[in-house]
Amino acid sequence: TPLVQPNHTIAAHMTERIMKLAHERLPVKTIARIIGISASSVQRIIDQSIKLRPARRLPTRLCFDEFRSTHGMMSFICLDADSHHLIALLGDRCNRTIKNFFIAHYSLAERTRVQTVTMDMNAAYQ
Repeated sequence: TPLVQPNHTIAAHMTERIMKLAHERLPVKTIARIIGISASSVQRIIDQSIKLRPARRLPTRLCFDEFRSTHGMMSFICLDADSHHLIALLGDRCNRTIKNFFIAHYSLAERTRVQTVTMDMNAAYQ
């Protein structure tokens, strides 16, 4: 049937409805109650639908930090120090992952525009 994608159990129009409710900034549990499915299914659909893209340009001042994310894992976050807009959110805090992200997404000229990096992290990241 065209109503459901292969190997899925939630109809495509329900996925669209979930995303519309998510854009209204409703909590996951509230969306789950409205739609009639589990909160974990709502979260999975949102995670699969949202594609985070890095900022096009790096600001001159960055903030780096690490935080405990799902299942006790530590993740990496990068913000514009002036506007506090999200620049990057990475699934782990490994030095190699962070370096590879910036090398892959920003040219050397763009990276050298950064004047300061403020961080509250392990000394190994410096």
